[in-house]
Amino acid sequence: MQVIKYECNDQLHCMKVDQLWLVKIAENPSAEGGMRIAYYVLMQYKDTWEKTVFKEYKKIDNGSNTKDKYLELLDCQTVAEYLAQEFN
Repeated sequence: MQVIKYECNDQLHCMKVDQLWLVKIAENPSAEGGMRIAYYVLMQYKDTWEKTVFKEYKKIDNGSNTKDKYLELLDCQTVAEYLAQEFN
C-alpha cells in the first residue's frame, strides 16, 4: 500500500512523504464511533512491524470516503495536535 505521511515542523510547515508499506487489516472492525469505523492493522515498513489503527468514514453518502475528505481530516488533526502541544 502506498502511504502518504506528512512530517511537520514547529511552524506547521509540512512536507509530504510517500512510502510503500506492507499492510494487514483485521477482517472485522474493532470499534465504531458516530462518524467512523476503526480496524486494527499491522504495518511493515522496511523490517519493522507496527501496530496501528485505520479509521474509515461510515458510508453516509457517495462523497464520504474521498481522498479530499481524509486530507481535510488530517489537516484538522495536525492543527489540533499542534495546539495541544502548545497548551501543554
